Amino acid sequence: PYSYRTICIKYNEPLFYGDEFLYNAYRYMLKQVEEPLNIEKMAQQMSYSKSYMMHRFKEKCGISPYQLYMILRVAKVKQGLHKSEPLLDLTYHYGFSNQSHLCNIFKKHMGLSPMQYRESYIAYPNAGENVARI
Repeated sequence: PYSYRTICIKYNEPLFYGDEFLYNAYRYMLKQVEEPLNIEKMAQQMSYSKSYMMHRFKEKCGISPYQLYMILRVAKVKQGLHKSEPLLDLTYHYGFSNQSHLCNIFKKHMGLSPMQYRESYIAYPNAGENVARI
């Protein structure tokens, strides 16, 4: 399984290409990244029960679907920060309840606040753009 500490998302190159189950789950999450994650609906779309899907995902990936979903959301917020989109817009566009929630999740994954990240991106635009720290 993939270590929670080593997961990184490179756009169009997820670590899951060799595993159809994980790749399909990843693609579903990517399409739904602006909506709350509905595990039951995802399992139904993939023709699995919710409990089987959760167990298999954790077994194969080393993290829960929700944890991967948050990594994807943070990656999308990073893209928005690169484009100088307002933090408030990113907060609600990617389903965070408020800016504080976004900032806490972002800092947990990246080690920086969104504004610190934006400032460092402006200073060093090619440094670590495809990696989410866990």
